Amino acid sequence: MLKRYEGQTAIVRYNRTLTAKIDDDGNYVATPFTVCLPYDLDLAQAVNAGQAEIYTLAAVSSGQFVFAKLDITTLEAGVPYLVRVLKGSIALGGRQLVIKTTKPKSTKVYSSLTQWRRGEGTEIGLWVGNFDYLNAADAADDNAFALSSTDHRWNYITATSNVWIPAFRCYLSSSSIEKNTYQSRFTE
Repeated sequence: MLKRYEGQTAIVRYNRTLTAKIDDDGNYVATPFTVCLPYDLDLAQAVNAGQAEIYTLAAVSSGQFVFAKLDITTLEAGVPYLVRVLKGSIALGGRQLVIKTTKPKSTKVYSSLTQWRRGEGTEIGLWVGNFDYLNAADAADDNAFALSSTDHRWNYITATSNVWIPAFRCYLSSSSIEKNTYQSRFTE
């Protein structure tokens, strides 16, 4: 569906708002979202200072998905990210955005943060961005772990799961780790 828009400049209204949760005391709780956009997005257009942090999945270690903080000013088209909203809401649309429909990129995930920083070591999977809806059977074929929107844990998807991965999201593809549930850990 996106192919027909390749290279076009457009006003994009992305029907998804990323909103930090609020606890019982009225305080914001940092809330993670996976994002893979079909256009470059200047973060200054979408995010106020101190409102969000951008991460990539670097490693799976000690029963946790380890995310490394990125110091970037643009979300690049087709690159998988985890956006951690610290307060308020973020809309990911904009004006004069060029649509890029080439296949989303995947990045290597290692068994430790140190290995990721060196770019060498034991690869345990791929951090995958997707532009299309991925049903449970296809996700299971790809050994996918997806972020739950309710408890923010990473769950292995089976072919019979009542789960899917919506378009413009990310997931871990790995046949090397236990098919289990994982927490997130965020690093600088």
